[in-house]
Amino acid sequence: AARSVAGTFDVQLVYPDISWSIGVIALDLADVFSGQVGSGAGVEKSSSLIALYAVPTSDGSFGPSRTVYNVAAFDKDRIWNGLTKHVRRSELATVKATYARNAPDSGGLAPAFASTPDSLFASAIAVLMPLPITRTEYYTTSGTIWQKELEEVVGDFESTLTFIVSDPVTLRAGKIYRQRWNGAVFAPSMSGGSAIRDGTFMFVSFPFGDSRRHDVFTLLDKATARTALYRNGDLVGEVPEPFGEFEVPRAAANYRLEFSMARHEPFRLSTNVEAVWRFRSRAADSGPIPLTAIGFAPTLNSHNQATSRLAVIPVTAWQQPDSDTPKVTKLRVSVSFDDGASWRRAPVVKVGKRWLLVVLHPADGGFVSLRASGADAGGNTFKQTVIRAYEVVGR
Repeated sequence: AARSVAGTFDVQLVYPDISWSIGVIALDLADVFSGQVGSGAGVEKSSSLIALYAVPTSDGSFGPSRTVYNVAAFDKDRIWNGLTKHVRRSELATVKATYARNAPDSGGLAPAFASTPDSLFASAIAVLMPLPITRTEYYTTSGTIWQKELEEVVGDFESTLTFIVSDPVTLRAGKIYRQRWNGAVFAPSMSGGSAIRDGTFMFVSFPFGDSRRHDVFTLLDKATARTALYRNGDLVGEVPEPFGEFEVPRAAANYRLEFSMARHEPFRLSTNVEAVWRFRSRAADSGPIPLTAIGFAPTLNSHNQATSRLAVIPVTAWQQPDSDTPKVTKLRVSVSFDDGASWRRAPVVKVGKRWLLVVLHPADGGFVSLRASGADAGGNTFKQTVIRAYEVVGR
């Protein structure tokens, strides 16, 4: 049976000129008692609780549990004078979640933040779990907004490698969802706001995306990065970060945007990533910059390894949401089995609106590197290289 891991109880108070909250964290909310003292006239009051339950393993620990429950309850009108709530299985959404890993002996924290449209903030409870792991997660529904994160750590919280964020979602009771986190290939994701022009300024930021396009942020104590912008062949500026702000003239010009990141040990995958985009822009083109990144979603195990000789890999042209970036019309992909020392062309087939890449893996295993280049219908071009995109198990 599931047991309490921990929970939080919070009260939000909104006065005419200030708002604040107060709360408690407990190993079991059954040990927490609440009640309102005084009339509270003229004050908007609300209550919330977030709790994590799990079926413990044979040694009584919660981290390796394969069954967890994320429970939330909200009342936007009052402070609870105690609360007893029985949740039926039919009221829960089910998530079958697989969490892969980037590095040997890493662990993960997967908090699920719960809120409502009226919440001032969201809170969550998480416990360190081994990676990789596949588990069944249950969530309360009834209007709750859930936003999940994954923090991959090495050692006993000694170092954080990556931080992954999903979009907020509402889940339906009785429905089964399937999620994969931290799955290769890791490359620039072109999520909302990645590259924007505002008059004479260009703002760029390049979080990676995993195979499901969750934003993956790499902490720079384990990586080095460079972002540079060129205008008509001349360097506008460069920064040792995966983001930058550049001031440019208003007149139309040809631009080249370069991004690179080297991820050091203990990273095993996407150890070197480079991308180059070429586009034309002027001040009147304020809005998303027409950039394309290429996402690969190979079939891999939870160690981010391919186990078959032949791979047919879905390929997606990633562009910024709500942008008018033209569709990709040309796409070429090359593969390398020696960390980029040599490359060979790989067949890419378009089936309907989907691109499929065919790769024959070496029999003795190793790492696969991927290079994609192409252009969109507007003449903007891209070239993207991922060294050690994923691993192949030898036979």
